[in-house]
Amino acid sequence: MRSGWRDGLEVNDVAYDPRRVTLQELESALKKTGTLIRRLVPK
Repeated sequence: MRSGWRDGLEVNDVAYDPRRVTLQELESALKKTGTLIRRLVPK
């Protein structure tokens, strides 16, 4: 994970291994913890 600022917003970039977890699983986990606001990269 890399934290920083983009367009006046605090952004945390996350790298993941798609062989271990799907993007949907990762998004779901982040939403459950209240840490996913929106995606900056299209699906």
